[in-house]
Amino acid sequence: ENFAAIEQSLLRSPIQRMAGPAFTPCFMRNLIMCQTTFILTPVTYKLYFPQDQKNKTTLLWYGLGMNIFVGNAAAITQQTLWGRSLDYLAKHGQINYTNVIKEGLLSEGVGAFFTAPRWFSRVLMNCPAQGALPFIYNEVLPLGEATYLSFIKNCIYEPFLAEVENLEARRIEGGASSTLRISNRSSCSPAASDN
Repeated sequence: ENFAAIEQSLLRSPIQRMAGPAFTPCFMRNLIMCQTTFILTPVTYKLYFPQDQKNKTTLLWYGLGMNIFVGNAAAITQQTLWGRSLDYLAKHGQINYTNVIKEGLLSEGVGAFFTAPRWFSRVLMNCPAQGALPFIYNEVLPLGEATYLSFIKNCIYEPFLAEVENLEARRIEGGASSTLRISNRSSCSPAASDN
């Protein structure tokens, strides 16, 4: 109820309303987590992890470690900023991120944005799924890739391609027969007029 009233008072465009107030910290949290999972973890594992120790197990634990100690450590600050921004919005009617951060640091110090319990709860909620993604993409998905691609080829691609070829053949045949019908009409019409 309060949130709906706050949202109405913002008088923003429909896109901004769909994104919601305090969208920036939410977006930054998701950006941090995605960059950690899909760019930072694979690139650093490939370039800096000892070659002789690379295997399925080390990739899994490296991905989990990067997610726990890098991604979530940064993302929790944005998640907390998101919540504090909404509180600030309820009190002041608009969001000023600079003031939100200053007020938080003045009242609680660094604990306003990062505490061990917050980090731990975020890790428990997020890490098992997102931290294991590099391992899943590189080690688990390829196990079924041949079967999946074969299914797509046999059940979707080839039937679709055959249908397209049939339609094209009918279109060409139909175009030829309609051309033949037109030429027959034009050759019959003078004869018809002669009779």
